[in-house]
Amino acid sequence: MDAIVDEQAQLGLETELETKRIEQDERDLLVELCATDDPVELLPVVSSSEVFEEKVEEYKSSVRFDKKSLNQIYDLRR
Repeated sequence: MDAIVDEQAQLGLETELETKRIEQDERDLLVELCATDDPVELLPVVSSSEVFEEKVEEYKSSVRFDKKSLNQIYDLRR
């Protein structure tokens, strides 16, 4: 059952990323923001502005935050 959920999340994530024309460097930042590459966790972040902004705030307050990524975060918001 978990494999089906993962597969569906992966397909949904790929669809969202392609539809929103998110480039590879922005995809890499998304993984950094979420501290995971699990599609089940990434899909809601890509699908919802509200969830995305929550993750950005968490990232900004974490030790992983790099000010150089602010421009990429802005690009992801578009």
